[in-house]
Amino acid sequence: MDLVLSFLTSVIRQTVPILYVALGVLVIQTSGILEMASEGKMLLSCFITAIVAFYTGSAWIGLIVGTLATGIIGVIYIWLIQEFHLNQIIVGLSFNTLALGITSLLFRQKYAAVMEMNPILPTFEFRPAGFSIPVYVAFLMVPLLSLFLKRTTPGLKIRSVGENPRAVESIGLSVKRVRYMSGFLGSLLIGIGGAFFVLGVSGIFAENMTSGRGYIAMTAVSFGKFTPIGTLASVVLFGTGDALQYRLQAAGNIIPHQFAQMVPYLMTVIALVVFAKNPNSPSSLGKPYYKSR
Repeated sequence: MDLVLSFLTSVIRQTVPILYVALGVLVIQTSGILEMASEGKMLLSCFITAIVAFYTGSAWIGLIVGTLATGIIGVIYIWLIQEFHLNQIIVGLSFNTLALGITSLLFRQKYAAVMEMNPILPTFEFRPAGFSIPVYVAFLMVPLLSLFLKRTTPGLKIRSVGENPRAVESIGLSVKRVRYMSGFLGSLLIGIGGAFFVLGVSGIFAENMTSGRGYIAMTAVSFGKFTPIGTLASVVLFGTGDALQYRLQAAGNIIPHQFAQMVPYLMTVIALVVFAKNPNSPSSLGKPYYKSR
């Protein structure tokens, strides 16, 4: 029983950061923007959160600063796509590469030596029932986000822009403004995911520590048919694979560690192959929008 509870606890801890990122990707992609930069945003949030938490000694301050910084970065990302009509896939992948380079360089040059003296970062102090507050908020966000997208005016605007931006423009609404809003809100959620991953799961910062989790989150949105509930189910599946890889690695020489490490990514590839044919994505997803004259 203790082994089962320990495994379930590990699944929840590994699921939460991916869930935050996936919900953020869902908000952004519902507006029609192809969110390929979730990996880079998550990594930048990890880095900023770790540095702020290290120097302030507060996990909460680190989370707040890292989240807000990621939200601002998200707005800049949307600005590049909307104002210059750049290819969204290329911009996203370039952003991820740039984020990896910047965080690795700054960490090596400025912070690695200092943080090696005290590598353990502060954690969230208030932990009811063994889990910190962000864990409960993550699962609460699923029904709240569903209500937001289906029952509120801003949520309906985001969905409408994702389906038919031209029709939204025809009734006097600003497509760009709605997409800036969705980019900011979605990036805030991605920022929380990165912040929780470094403070609530890893406890230390390391180069390229996200290791593709941003891409897994993006896959989970398609796997979940672009719904919060479906996304949650997908993320739990990937979180289980993530927790399983650590269990397999702990098994020692019974199973090669290379095989254990590829488990969550193998599950991602299988999900893409099986479910990519009918993802139920927004009609304007990834398509550049040109305002009518």
